[in-house]
Amino acid sequence: MAAQCLWKRLPGCREVLQLSHRLKERGIRPLCRGFSLETKGKGKRFPWTLLGSLAGFSLGYLLAKHRENQLAGIRGLMVAAKTNFQDEVNSTDSGSPPRSATFNFIADAVEKAAPAVVYIEITGRRAGFGFMGHTGPTSSGSGFIVTEDGMVLTNAHVVENAAKVTVKLKDGREFSGIVVDLDFENDLAAVQLESDKNIKFPTLTLGSSSTIRPGEWVVAMGSPLQLSNTITAGIVSTVHRAGGEIGLPNPEMEYIQTDAAINIGNSGGPLVNLDGHVIGINAITVRFASGISFSIPIDTAKEFLSQAIERLRSGKHTQSKSPKRQLAPYERWYIGVSMLTLTPQILEQLRRRDQSFNKVKSGVFIPQVNYGSPAHRAGVLPGDILTKINGNKIVSNKEVYRHVNRGETFEVEVKRGDKHLIFTLEPEVVG
Repeated sequence: MAAQCLWKRLPGCREVLQLSHRLKERGIRPLCRGFSLETKGKGKRFPWTLLGSLAGFSLGYLLAKHRENQLAGIRGLMVAAKTNFQDEVNSTDSGSPPRSATFNFIADAVEKAAPAVVYIEITGRRAGFGFMGHTGPTSSGSGFIVTEDGMVLTNAHVVENAAKVTVKLKDGREFSGIVVDLDFENDLAAVQLESDKNIKFPTLTLGSSSTIRPGEWVVAMGSPLQLSNTITAGIVSTVHRAGGEIGLPNPEMEYIQTDAAINIGNSGGPLVNLDGHVIGINAITVRFASGISFSIPIDTAKEFLSQAIERLRSGKHTQSKSPKRQLAPYERWYIGVSMLTLTPQILEQLRRRDQSFNKVKSGVFIPQVNYGSPAHRAGVLPGDILTKINGNKIVSNKEVYRHVNRGETFEVEVKRGDKHLIFTLEPEVVG
């Protein structure tokens, strides 16, 4: 009763009740009863069972048909995948290159440049007991062929101690070499291979160092530790590292800095881009700080190369001048070390890698000492830091070069760990 009262209170409900009452009055209710289950006794039963059976049969048929279509689609996808896989296998078997050959861009550059990269062995006079000195291999380096008649570009410090130069190619052939020209300021040298005029050597294409960008992939090639045809890869750190910042002989030239490793014996080899073109010549690395290497821009070497070729053809030689003696062609004063000026920027990077540099303020770092050289005989070791010459403080390797080029004996003070040692160096003539 309470529910009926609540229902009647609602206006909408009252309207529904009134409509139902009118339908009853008009006789629609008896008509609806004719189709209900309440008329069993009157024989007017509606076929609800038959209708339900037909609906269930239709629904089952549709579900079965839908599942069959799904299975057919899955079978089609499996057949297509199997066909595609078989096509890939067939394409590989038919000679199409695999992915490893398609996307190894560094390997492509190396394959293009490797035949022209050479190993250079230097034979010089070694020290012995008394007058028992003898000649033998003193150092090695790398280079690359730039002309078909056998002109090789390399670093000046690679061949500066050479009494004899032997050049080995990748295919195993060996040739004697003649040092044609030297540029100590830019650390460049040209070596001509002695061979039959009918022999044509593989060459490298000289690119342009003016178009390279920081972050560009490069490959350093050479023969580190006398292991021929060794490569290291990295990126260009900067293309505008002034020689004055790092203490290299030419303070005005902008060197290429890269994190591609330039190891002992890798000097003189090419620095190539992904096109296999030479963009630099491997020059120097900081031995105790990996990831800091410098290359000579190839644009600088192009001018030197043209002069060397002209010099070879004309037979003209420039005499070097020295207060001590007149040097013959290709002769020079030599102490047998590689040097790197310790600028604030270089010192900061070295201190991050080696705490022993924390007490160093300035000087000239010695990353390499050639065996049997005047510096080696005097006692200088790789890792020493030159701080004074003849009692005067030095801050650049240019001061060391000036004393060496005089051809006179001088004293150097070096810092080795916590010790300060003094050695006497006597430059000697080589060439």
